[in-house]
Amino acid sequence: MSATTLNREQQLEAKELEAKIRLAIEKEVSDLAMLLAAKGEQDLFGQTEFEVRDLVLRIGAKAYEERLRQKKRLRRVGSRLSDLWTIGRISGVAFAQAAQHCGIARLAPRVLLLPSLRRSVSLG
Repeated sequence: MSATTLNREQQLEAKELEAKIRLAIEKEVSDLAMLLAAKGEQDLFGQTEFEVRDLVLRIGAKAYEERLRQKKRLRRVGSRLSDLWTIGRISGVAFAQAAQHCGIARLAPRVLLLPSLRRSVSLG
């Protein structure tokens, strides 16, 4: 791993991210330690390798999740925004109102004609 030079703000961000990642991967690290402690030397390879690899990949995925969760906020504005509701899809009426507000005329459904694909098929 290469040494990266970070400015003061990035160093603080890295420390904060490190703490969050440590909390997020606590269970996987514990599972990894128990798995390795439970196996004898003759059982460390083969299936155990795959189990270890799965746990390590889960740890990496959680690290990415924490990083992305950290970056999905808007600085200076994020605290003033209300939470989004994720109850369901937008109703047709709401979509029509939004389209009308944006000046988009509702298009009638139409058939999209595509050029036919010509294949020479030999049957014999």
